[in-house]
Amino acid sequence: MYARAAMMYARAWLGLVLVWTVGCGDRPGDPDTGPPDAAHPDAGPPDAGADCAADSECDDGVGCTIDRCVEGACVSAPCDGCCAEPLVCTLDRGCAMPPAACEKHADCDDGDPCTADACDEAAGACVHPVIDADMDGAAPVACGGLDCDDDDDAVHDGATESCNEVDDDCDGDVDEEACAPTFDCTTGDAWRATSMVGAPAARYWHGAVWTGREMMIWGGNSASGYLRTGGLYDPATDTWRPTATERAPTGRLDHVMVWTGDEVLVWGGRNNIGPFADGARFDPDTNVWTPMSTVNAPAARSEPEGLWTGTELLVWGDDSVEGGRYDPATDTWTRTSTTGAPSPRDQFAMVWTGSEAIVWSGRGCGGGTCPYLTTGARYATASDGWTPMSGTGAAVGAGFGSAVWTGTEMIVFGGRTCGFVTGCEVDTGGLYAPATDTWRPFASAGRPSARHFHSGVWTGDRMLIWGGGGSSVNTGALYDPVGDVWTPMTTVDAPSARYLHTGVWADTSFIAWGGVGGGDLATGGVYCPPTP
Repeated sequence: MYARAAMMYARAWLGLVLVWTVGCGDRPGDPDTGPPDAAHPDAGPPDAGADCAADSECDDGVGCTIDRCVEGACVSAPCDGCCAEPLVCTLDRGCAMPPAACEKHADCDDGDPCTADACDEAAGACVHPVIDADMDGAAPVACGGLDCDDDDDAVHDGATESCNEVDDDCDGDVDEEACAPTFDCTTGDAWRATSMVGAPAARYWHGAVWTGREMMIWGGNSASGYLRTGGLYDPATDTWRPTATERAPTGRLDHVMVWTGDEVLVWGGRNNIGPFADGARFDPDTNVWTPMSTVNAPAARSEPEGLWTGTELLVWGDDSVEGGRYDPATDTWTRTSTTGAPSPRDQFAMVWTGSEAIVWSGRGCGGGTCPYLTTGARYATASDGWTPMSGTGAAVGAGFGSAVWTGTEMIVFGGRTCGFVTGCEVDTGGLYAPATDTWRPFASAGRPSARHFHSGVWTGDRMLIWGGGGSSVNTGALYDPVGDVWTPMTTVDAPSARYLHTGVWADTSFIAWGGVGGGDLATGGVYCPPTP
């Protein structure tokens, strides 16, 4: 502190000598004491070295200094006799006590936490400049200045505001217009590409969630193997940042990935060695992974489904009728009841209604066959109980389709009815109302072509279907369940055709990323739907 104060004092002393040298032969003029006058209107301090044409442009805001315009530059000098004794005029603090005699820094403590106390050993006098810890030329707010963070030299009054969740210019507002969207979603039915700068490596069968500000991509497979890397994409600024790898789960695909409101939870999935029964929690604010407990966790599984209930992660499926509920608040697992549970299956649909999880269709393997099912059940977390669903009026059973919850109904669409071959994709589905345990069909006119491994999200008023295979497509449509109407999505500027990609609803827009289409992809797009 003493070294910094001494340096600050030396700068002030050098400026004082320069001032007196320049203005020595000039008329003293009136000091800036009392009310402003014609020669010295107190309009605030001029910029250092500011150009001037008249003395009136050079008021430095210090009441006891003589401010002059000399050869087009403002200079200031202390006025002798302008301060009541024993005070003297200083350039930085106005009328103040004269420097005390000193031999060392310890002699100069004035008890004021807002000053950096030091001894000017050459002059034998104490100096007390106002503190400026980050040396940005602005005193902290606590000491009467305009620097709201005296530990960061990029933060002070007059600084440029950046999109960084910091009040850079100390005006009381964070980010302001710095985070203005780079893409206007009000036009509707429009695509733009996501930036590739800093994007994660190309991949498919990865996980994705929307955190409320960013889309997080993690895991998946690629030509280089199973990945434990990821990225966070901010559509407002069209920028990526990487996720940490320290303590991240082992690389995997087809894992469960959900957003809790505070953290991302990743669990299960598989790689070439086998399935996993572990997972981790990720905090996007700190970019830190924390392993999840494995005590009482469900058995390892390759193709589980999972969802967030509001308080717990619920996982179910694959080759077991037993699932698990994970509470991140206590880092504990609870097994789900098997009584009345659906038969074992994978590739099924699963949605959360607010009180129940609905499990529907999928592929059930047993006895050497793997039929696609037209059965399902509802699981209530409150009672830990299962209720069978009606299959009357339901669409054909399929795997790797999509399902969304509208608030009153589950809508399922698409999928496939055979193994990993093309030609058995479907364009069928329906709407299921748990309140009445009934199904109804959706309109066939305008619906998307048959596909699987596509994206299906709920926008708040419509289901959005995009992309997918057998033959990769970059087409899609929006379905209004109230009017039973399909509306096609534009393909102008849409991402290239793909499947095994991810798609998330980001409050007002849809983001698709990654997948397979002529190779593994590291590209994506943001889509804004038209107003209903």
